[in-house]
Amino acid sequence: MTMILSLLTIPVISFAGTNEEPVIVPTGGVYLSNDDWDTLDAQTETGGEIYKAPAGSYVTSTVLSSYTEKNKFIGYNSSTPDWSKAKGYTLHKGWTYSFSASIETKWGTAGVKGSYKTGVDIHFAANPKKASRLAIKSDVKVSKIQYKKWSNGKVIKTWTGLSTKPVGTKTHYVKYK
Repeated sequence: MTMILSLLTIPVISFAGTNEEPVIVPTGGVYLSNDDWDTLDAQTETGGEIYKAPAGSYVTSTVLSSYTEKNKFIGYNSSTPDWSKAKGYTLHKGWTYSFSASIETKWGTAGVKGSYKTGVDIHFAANPKKASRLAIKSDVKVSKIQYKKWSNGKVIKTWTGLSTKPVGTKTHYVKYK
């Protein structure tokens, strides 16, 4: 069984067993994966704290409010990691591309990231006299989440975080420096 806690999903995570097990406290873009409860890998984008908690501790999450930011810059296409004076850019059918950025929301700054594949080759012409990169815009669903850490049936810590998820079509465009 694989469970993923990220700021893109909102599951309830519980930890069972008799020994202390790792718990992640999301304070930013935190990603937690657990394959068959045997291994635990955590990656933090904007901060986070991993600490030991007694077995039987768990974290719950509740969506407090959500809204959609329209037509937001969500990052540069991974095929253009640097500014260059290119004649154009091509996204190739079947290739996987990724993006990541920080966006401003009404509740503060939040990270947004993801990956996707294209179904066809797509070419973008660019002015070779100007430095450019391939940028991406999308609508982004932003949710304010309340997390509660429970131990022995009592809430021992409460905090809030932001969840982001690109929704709808991702629009690519050439962005000049």
